[in-house]
Amino acid sequence: MPETHTIEPEKFASEQGFLAQMQHKLKPDWPFVRVMLLAILALYISGQILFMVVGKGGHAPSVDLDWYAETVILRVIMFLFGFWIFRLVQFNRKLKGGSLFPALMSAAKANPFDIYRRFVLAGFAIALFSAKMGIFMSMKAAIPDIIPFYFDTFARKIDYVIFFGHDPWRALSFLYTSDGGAIKFIDFFYMKWAPIVAGVWFYCFTSDGMERLRRYQYCLASLILFVLGGLIVATLLSSAGPVYYAYFTGDQQAYAGLLSELSRINETKPLSTLRLQGPLLELYQAGERRVGGISAMPSMHCGSSFLILVAFWQNKKLRIFLAGYAALIYVGSFLLAWHYAIDGLVVIPLVWISWTLAGWILRRYAQPTPA
Repeated sequence: MPETHTIEPEKFASEQGFLAQMQHKLKPDWPFVRVMLLAILALYISGQILFMVVGKGGHAPSVDLDWYAETVILRVIMFLFGFWIFRLVQFNRKLKGGSLFPALMSAAKANPFDIYRRFVLAGFAIALFSAKMGIFMSMKAAIPDIIPFYFDTFARKIDYVIFFGHDPWRALSFLYTSDGGAIKFIDFFYMKWAPIVAGVWFYCFTSDGMERLRRYQYCLASLILFVLGGLIVATLLSSAGPVYYAYFTGDQQAYAGLLSELSRINETKPLSTLRLQGPLLELYQAGERRVGGISAMPSMHCGSSFLILVAFWQNKKLRIFLAGYAALIYVGSFLLAWHYAIDGLVVIPLVWISWTLAGWILRRYAQPTPA
């Protein structure tokens, strides 16, 4: 006769109790997480359909792009580590003289399921963010296959109107001083965009420091913004940006002055921006798609920074810092030759649409209806 296994009643009850406790802890978050899962799934299916039409392209190695990917991952880890250190400092201040680690152990023993809940939500945060960025960056690379870059000359003309007959970077030419310190400063913070966006996403999944609806509204709005702005509008207004203007338009002089200034500064103060710009064009020329490809209009750096500002607007102290960071990203987007000035302005109404639509979806499909 086959061997049979019996489950001890006490162990079965304990397991059932654990699952019931976890279900209870995750119940308030699950409707929001479910909406995010469905949204990511819809994006994935759309991506597969797109690749059936335009193909997936090649995937040749690039030392500079591998460096960028590794750097982003490392910075995300460092940002999250810093975030947890900050939370520990906050917790320690509340103790008013007590010992930190005994207090942490006591809190964990008193409410262990809250710790488990945060680990589960952290897992969802990492998985969903990785899926979102991976799918988006793959789809973004297909933009010139759908509509070849054509909007650059129009974007430059619009910039001329906004800045009274001058290229935007010339209006701030005093920042290109002999030592290039200001540009290096901007480049440093511009390259911190990715870990900050990832860190805010992680915070919104795992922290209770903000209203639950508002936290998940940011995450869903971020996804909508990347689809609406980074894919749909970016395809309709397909453009490459000032750094690639000469290659795609044939006008070698339009941004020669800007690129010359950046190259000069790079000789003494290496700019991460310049290390990436060349390899992206090489991959485009080879028909290979990695790390998102080339796309200027609209600026997702600016859009994401503006969206973070909207999400944390109710925090008066943080609002000032985030407004300054959003302004720095906007200025940096055209001073570093990635974008036209109009790219960062076009994205503002898209941020509002994404935020409003995300709120409507979550209130309708995730937030419980009062009895």
